Parts: sequence; C-alpha cells; structure tokens
Amino acid sequence: MGKWLNSIIKYEPILINLQSVGFFMPPVPFPGIKVLPPGATFLNEDFMPKRFTDTDKWKKRSFRKRCVKCKCFWFYLLDTCDHSGIWEVDFELASFCIGEEMNEKYIRESLKDKFIEIDSGKKWFIEDFIYFQYGSLSEDCRPHRPIIEKLKKYNLLERVLKGYQKGIERVKEQEQEKEQEQEKKKEKEKKTIYGLYKHVRLTDSEHTKLQEKFGTIREDLIRELDEGIEMKGYKYLNHYLTILKWEKNRKNNDDLTPAQRATKRSIEEL
Repeated sequence: MGKWLNSIIKYEPILINLQSVGFFMPPVPFPGIKVLPPGATFLNEDFMPKRFTDTDKWKKRSFRKRCVKCKCFWFYLLDTCDHSGIWEVDFELASFCIGEEMNEKYIRESLKDKFIEIDSGKKWFIEDFIYFQYGSLSEDCRPHRPIIEKLKKYNLLERVLKGYQKGIERVKEQEQEKEQEQEKKKEKEKKTIYGLYKHVRLTDSEHTKLQEKFGTIREDLIRELDEGIEMKGYKYLNHYLTILKWEKNRKNNDDLTPAQRATKRSIEEL
C-alpha cells in the first residue's frame, strides 16, 4: 500500500477517502493527503455538507403563499449557512447564485420570523436550524462541540436550549390536539341503544335519517330488528344499513305471495 500511495503522492497532493477504497483509516494522514470523513468523496477543499429537508413544507399554507424569490432565497439560506445555522449576509452573492436580483428590504420583511440578526447585522441566525438538523445538542457529542462553541460566541446557546423546550412542549400540544380530535370523533360516532331488548344501536344522525326517510314507521322498523336479534341472534355491524336493506327487500317482496316471502326469508336466514 505504501508504494502505491507514494507513486501517487510524488506527482501531486491529493484528497482521498481511504475508507472508500477499503483501506484502514490511519490516526495521522500520510504526508500530502487530506483525509475525508467517512462517506465523503468530494475532490475539493471544502467538504460538502448534507442536510435534512422538510418535505412537508409544500403542504404548509404559509410556505406556499411566499413568492418564488423568497422560496429560492430560503433554500439558498439553508444550503449556505454554516453548521450552526449562521449565514454571513451577502445579498450580492445570493443574487448571483440564484440568478435573480434579491431585494434585501423585501426579503428581510418576508422572512423576519425565520431569523435573528447577530454581529451588528452582519450575520443571520436561522432559529429553527439547530433543532431541525441535530435535535438536542450535547457536549458529549464531539461533532456538536464546535456548534455549541459558535452559539456561545454569539450568546445564542441559551436561546437555542429554550427553543428545544418550546419544541417539546409543542409536540405534546400536538399530541393532545390529536387525542382531542379522536375524542370528538368518538363522540360523533357514539351510538344510542334502542328497542325493548336494547339490541339496536344508532347514532343520532342515523336515527334522524330514518325519521326523514320512513316517518312514523321508523319505530316499527327498529322494533322489528330488535326482536329479530333477540329471537334469532342476528349479528350486524351496522344496524342503520340493516334497516335500510330490510325495508328495501320488503318493497321488492310486495309482489310475492305470503308463501314465497316465507321461503325467501328462510333462505336468507340460513
């Protein structure tokens, strides 16, 4: 391996990921070689960062309402800020990279709820960046340490930590909201028991629909189903649909003789 590396090194210094070609990663890089972190394969001076993106942003009304330039600038901001979520303000460069003139005053006003100015306005800090990309920061995690130091430098660490607490509280609030919605659905679907033998279960809306559809015979239909369940042990998942089907079958049987009706009913009950 040494001869192979030396044959390359003597021509020019190179940037290589030793792990990517199956070699053991040495504690100290060979002379002339810059060792990339695991997974990096970029032959340039700066390692290209990979970041999470919120795929649900397209479903958010607040994002959809933003103009095209604001959306492009927001993506540019997330891609070009440093690992701490800090961006050095440079609208000239942003305009060049995006390919459109970025009006600083308009952008600031449109995205004012997304960042805070630091270093006398020379830099922007994207408030949700840390929480979204890393979750909670920890001194025990080596990659987190330079981020923590950078946040301390600009007196942002306490603000970020408070943001975590707010994020956790918001998650709990969302869970509670979901539970409340489920409870409301259950209440809407709550069924009342009808009939002498208390077998027929209908929601309030189903009971009302039967009244609108059948009028005074509604109670007769409910009683018929209740007695049928009591005598013959009928089992139906939806009593409302059962009553509708029974009444429809009854109308279809009007042209049959009593004997034919009895025979048909016996077959259906098998």
